[in-house]
Amino acid sequence: MQRNGKYYRRQAVSYIMILLIPVCAGIVFYFNTYHVVKGQTDISNRNYLINTQKTCDREFQYAQNCLVQLVMNGKIAEIYSDNEELIKKRDWNIASLCHEIQELDQSYCSDIFVYFKDQDVVASSKGRMDLDFYIDYFCTDHIEEADLLKASLLSEKPERILSMEAKWSQDHSSILILQPSLKKGKTSPAVIGIWMDVDVLSARIESGAWNENLEWAIVDEKEDVILCSRGVNGLAFRSEDLEEGGDFKLNWNRKEYLVRSLPSQNGNLKYVILMPENLITGVTGKVRNFFVVTNVLCLMVGVLISRYLMKLNYGPLRRLVELFSSSGEEGNGSGVENEYLYLEEKSRKLFEERSGFRQKMEYMNHVVEEYYLENLFRMPCGMLENTPELQKLKEMFQGKYCMVLLLKIEKYPAENEADRISTNNLRRFIIRNVFEEGIGEHYFQKTAYLGDTVAVAVRMNEEDVEAEIQETVEKYQDFIQKHFQFKVLAAAGSIHKGPEGINLSYEEACQTEEFLALEDDDYISYRDIRTEAVNCYDYPVETEELIITAIVSGNGEYAVSMIEKILDTNMLLNRDAPEVFKCLLYNICATVRRAADRMGRNGTDIAGLSRISMKISIEDNKMILKQTVLDLTAGMEETGRNLETEMEVDRKTHQHHKLCQEILTYVKENYRDPDLNVAQTGLKFQMTPAYLSAILKKQTGKSLLTIINETRIKEAKRLLKQGVSVQETAVRTGFRDSSAFIRVFRKMVGVTPGQFQGIDKKENHS
Repeated sequence: MQRNGKYYRRQAVSYIMILLIPVCAGIVFYFNTYHVVKGQTDISNRNYLINTQKTCDREFQYAQNCLVQLVMNGKIAEIYSDNEELIKKRDWNIASLCHEIQELDQSYCSDIFVYFKDQDVVASSKGRMDLDFYIDYFCTDHIEEADLLKASLLSEKPERILSMEAKWSQDHSSILILQPSLKKGKTSPAVIGIWMDVDVLSARIESGAWNENLEWAIVDEKEDVILCSRGVNGLAFRSEDLEEGGDFKLNWNRKEYLVRSLPSQNGNLKYVILMPENLITGVTGKVRNFFVVTNVLCLMVGVLISRYLMKLNYGPLRRLVELFSSSGEEGNGSGVENEYLYLEEKSRKLFEERSGFRQKMEYMNHVVEEYYLENLFRMPCGMLENTPELQKLKEMFQGKYCMVLLLKIEKYPAENEADRISTNNLRRFIIRNVFEEGIGEHYFQKTAYLGDTVAVAVRMNEEDVEAEIQETVEKYQDFIQKHFQFKVLAAAGSIHKGPEGINLSYEEACQTEEFLALEDDDYISYRDIRTEAVNCYDYPVETEELIITAIVSGNGEYAVSMIEKILDTNMLLNRDAPEVFKCLLYNICATVRRAADRMGRNGTDIAGLSRISMKISIEDNKMILKQTVLDLTAGMEETGRNLETEMEVDRKTHQHHKLCQEILTYVKENYRDPDLNVAQTGLKFQMTPAYLSAILKKQTGKSLLTIINETRIKEAKRLLKQGVSVQETAVRTGFRDSSAFIRVFRKMVGVTPGQFQGIDKKENHS
């Protein structure tokens, strides 16, 4: 046996590829860390920017309020007035104005002044003085700044905000806010000014920073920086960069900054935050260095481990080859040139020999699972023996929502029984495989054969997905109809929680299955035939009519048997509701009295019925009813019975026709109600839904569910033609949501509501 170097080289490459996994993970983690850190800093910057906006807006608003207050001061107009009386009081008014300025709240500013151009007088909190003295002593020593200030005060339309080097602030440029004393468009003889206390404002802005390296700036409407932190003194911006919420990079003094701006809410100012990019790259750089060192160590250790494993690899491989070849044609295996291919061939033959046994075991496990699933369908969990196999199946549905679907095969008209059985078996196989794969794409499911029916237990994480499941089932019903040319009928139970809900949903699906022969739909849900109503007894009108007919015709034994059947059934249904059962007893008594009235006897004079009471046992009540009915029917002629029966049949036919008209009227009046369905209609007319649907289909050729949907779709077409939206049309025609409306509309009309509106618009334009 010779070693093959090519396979060992491949093995070495595979080890190296495995070691590359932490390298890739490190790269991915680095970029993810950068993204996370940047996201956190963005949040901090945004909060800091909002706090800066609120702080500055509040300070500027204080200044604006003070300006407005001084503009409204009457003494200013009196001072620059030409009236001789007011000229005499000018000095007094100026002194009084200085006093009022001193009393203003100046916690947000360094000084407040009013400059009267004609008199060349400044009235401020510092006192009365001429303009040159005020500028030289208080404002600035710089000739350029002094000239700028004078020019602004003497201008007919002074700048609203000025930024200049002044004595009011040592570390920042001072901000002066100016306001003419008259409205715009007029030459103002006086100018009001407020020097902002920029030191206090800067301290408030910097106190809210989450990092001391953050820089900030306030920019006016000309994109000039009027106030900024010391680190960016002399910085300029472009107007297109300072968009609200926009981020951009800026290189200043050989440092990279991430810049974000926010406009003022009280003026044309903009607030700018500059964050050094090394705040992010510093953190991520540490992560990068850590991963680089870690990956280098992993590679070094991995290479040593790989070499060791490659040395150990050949020993077990040689022993395996010798084990396989000891009983084969190669003898001791010395003639094997490629041990890998040799072992592959031997292993393949070994597994082929064992594959038949494995397939049999898988089939047996599948049969056992289907057996316990069938038990879960038919019986509650508490009535089943808790075997390991059943427990495993129950754990699949524990804590989840489940729903049962019964898929029935369309009847196959075969000439002999063998053809029918083989065709049904093939169709069952098709249904099971198609729905297992189709439903399995979206939900976990388990299927089982129940005679000619395929039962599917669907597991889901949410409760409100019944509409989605219906769409999936209808999709694969159409698929089978198109490709295999036979119809699949589906009955669905409600959604319940836990493995206990499988039996509940199965029982509901069985009740729904009875309507598949009455309704025109291929898919019927339990919600279409039942409502969440209070407990009531099951005593249909048609059963009551049969009891009355039997009594009138003299067939007392048959009437008694039907009464006992009704009592036994409802005793099981309402064993915890004695009041409901009491109502049933009195209803049956009323039935017997109505039968007596039809026979020409006074129903109120039947003495036996007065002894009916819930204080005696049910058996005693049965005996009283039995004896009363038998006494009532005793001695009647057979001819009379037959005549009465024929009259009763004619009367019932007339009643059914009248009932159908009432049902159609009821549907037209209540189709907008989302709760209108077969069950609600049955409750309205005091009939079981199945019997009511059978009468309606016999009289009209259409099921009740079809009539309800046709009425709703007819009204929907009218609304869509008027331009009403699809969602509003769904609400106004009684559908619970637009998806259900679209599904029913497309099924009955052939196009979606949106397509229908488009077709109608084209026809109107043409």
